[in-house]
Order: sequence, then C-alpha cells, then structure tokens
Amino acid sequence: IFFVLSGAALTYSFAPRPFAWVRSAVRRALRLGVPMVAAILFASLLLFWLPDAHVAAGKATGSQEWLGSLSPGTLRVNLVLHQILFEGMVTGYSDTSLLPHFVTSRLGLGPRSSSIDAPLWTLHVEFIGSLATIMLVMIRASAPTWLHRTICIALGLIFLTSPLVLFVVGH
Repeated sequence: IFFVLSGAALTYSFAPRPFAWVRSAVRRALRLGVPMVAAILFASLLLFWLPDAHVAAGKATGSQEWLGSLSPGTLRVNLVLHQILFEGMVTGYSDTSLLPHFVTSRLGLGPRSSSIDAPLWTLHVEFIGSLATIMLVMIRASAPTWLHRTICIALGLIFLTSPLVLFVVGH
C-alpha cells in the first residue's frame, strides 16, 4: 500500500515540472538520503555501544530466528560507508536489489540480514520507484494519452513480480 500511495503522491509532486527530471531526482535523493544517513549512523552508534542488544531483544520477543540474527557482525567504518553509499538507497542489499545481478555482483553487497539497519531495504525500492515515477510523469506530459497508458500497461506487465509495479499502479 505504501508504494502505491508513494507512486500517486509522487506523480502529483512531479507533475508541475514534468521535464525537470534532474532537479526532481536530486531533490528526491536528498529527501530520502539525509534521513537514511542519520538512521545508519544512529544504528551504528547503538551497535557500537550495545553490540548484543538485538540478541537479547530476539530472546525477549521469541524472535531469535529473525531479530536475534540481524547483525553486520563486526562494525567497521568501511561497512558504514558502504551501506550509506550503496546498500542503503542506491543498490539495495544483495538479496533485495532491483538492479541486474551483473551490476550488483561487482559491488560486494551484503545480504539484508547483515545490514546495520535492516528496515532500510525498502529505501532502495522507494528511490528506484521514484525515478520510474519521474519517467512516467515525463511520458504523460509529452506523449498522447493512448501511448502513456500503453507504456503504463507494458511496464505493469514487465514489473509484475517486482515492487515497482506498485509505483506504476499508483501513478
């Protein structure tokens, strides 16, 4: 539901300036990226000060399989930077990325289970979905209605098994 609503809200947000795609993409990256950096840095501090808190929380909630096992292992500065620059928003994690494997396999992406802040896996989907919505808004502003609708249907079919279909539906 969130991604459908995001596609709808972003369509209205980008519509007044449909061809300012660079400006829209940069603004979107900043709007998502600044809180993401803050969340990763805050989670890193918590992991540094309380390295086993997730294990205790997993035991207390009966969620050792999930919560108790989420951990990047050893917290290192290069891991924090890697998750800020790549996994957090741009590429996603190795098991959640929407990018082709031949791209992600060269970047040394870790799985979501070894992330510093596991719920951030959705940020990659949100960012790529934002870029797709910018593209759809540009097409809607420049193409005949029938072509825009045909492209939306085609993308819906292409993205049928991807979360990106939800942005197309919202658009």
